[in-house]
Amino acid sequence: MLIHQYARFHLRDEVMCVFEYLQALSPSSVGPSSLTSLLHAYAIMDLPHEALAILRKMQQQMLNPSLNDFKAVLFSLGKCDMFPEMEMLAAEMNEVNMLNNLAVYNMLITTYASAENHGKVKDWLHRLLMAGLNPSVRTLNAIAKACRVLIQVSCSKTFVKAGVLSEYLRTKGAKDGELEIVELLLELCPIDEVVTWGSRWELDLHSTNMESAYILLCCWFEEVSKKLDIKQASPSEIAVVTGWGKHSDTRGLSPIKVMVRDLLESVKSPFKLDTQNKGRLLAKPHHVVTWFRLL
Repeated sequence: MLIHQYARFHLRDEVMCVFEYLQALSPSSVGPSSLTSLLHAYAIMDLPHEALAILRKMQQQMLNPSLNDFKAVLFSLGKCDMFPEMEMLAAEMNEVNMLNNLAVYNMLITTYASAENHGKVKDWLHRLLMAGLNPSVRTLNAIAKACRVLIQVSCSKTFVKAGVLSEYLRTKGAKDGELEIVELLLELCPIDEVVTWGSRWELDLHSTNMESAYILLCCWFEEVSKKLDIKQASPSEIAVVTGWGKHSDTRGLSPIKVMVRDLLESVKSPFKLDTQNKGRLLAKPHHVVTWFRLL
């Protein structure tokens, strides 16, 4: 725990001091935990070469590094733009059946999305699907980072229907690679993971970032409109949950809440802040139908 805390503040000397103290203890009382802690510390401090060296040392000593150990090194390599090394480690993980894990794929997609490498984002997304895994909201969060123009639009107080979003983004200067990413986001949008279709229809945006929240909002309104048009159900209310504060905390201001509120206000939507829950916006179904048809 102490090594981890020092690593968070990039205090390398203090990390090594604690590690050396642990190494001086009897092996039976420490086990492999000191090496594992050092590996994760190096990864946190953006020292991927050192983290990879510890991983190799653990393998040589037959200590069987865990999936979390591999993930820490993998993400550190990607974060430091060491993509060839990251791909080699991913291939190694695949050989020992450690790659078929949604969190690992999300991590790989995140690193390439942050670098705006659209081709690699699509490549790893294709591999994720071929592995029989279903994209999650975290996958959506990862992919959305590759589309810079979507970030700009999500902050612009401009709400656009899902069906015309790509064309609208093109007018805002989106590149072909970005537009392909947006089409993938719309196609794979995991609505059912964040929506409740009960007596109250509710979209929960707690686990999203701003870009994926925008996509989910667009796709969700399309689904709501379709269901109401065919009178598939008659909910008492329709709600969008954003949370009160930043990172589901009650302190500070939630950027998702601000974005959603501003978007819906800009297009004169019927959604109003819930007086009993500051992190939720509510509207009556018939008001939503009328509003959406006028958009």
